[in-house]
Amino acid sequence: MLARIGFVALTLLCGISVGKEFLSNKLDARCLSIRYVDEGEKTKVLAEQTLQLGNNGTIDFTAGGETIPHDDESALRVGTQITGNLTSIENDLYRASITLTLGNQVECINAETQIVRSERLELRTELEVGRETKIPCGGNRWIQLRVDN
Repeated sequence: MLARIGFVALTLLCGISVGKEFLSNKLDARCLSIRYVDEGEKTKVLAEQTLQLGNNGTIDFTAGGETIPHDDESALRVGTQITGNLTSIENDLYRASITLTLGNQVECINAETQIVRSERLELRTELEVGRETKIPCGGNRWIQLRVDN
């Protein structure tokens, strides 16, 4: 009987310990919000994503797909790709290194021709937790970044 009570108590303690670790990892998870906007005659949001980062701060996101390749050629990527990392500098301050690629397929009269027009934005900056950072990207374009714990 004593062995059973000890087993139940040990199981409860292990469960509490695992649950505490699971919840603390969830609370420590960082989110990065990215908004890329063109404010020309009409405001257009070119990309908008909120990404949950892994424990090592790696960013690896793809939304979209690929063109159907001809013969042995590789496919062309379309959609949004975001890669990079977020590195802690000190409490509530991070160094962001981000590459944002937007690829749009262009219609072509010739069926044998495939065109993907891509725009690539690479940036490195410091981000403070809970504070939006708005960075001009030339012309009427800007990118807005925010990191939250």
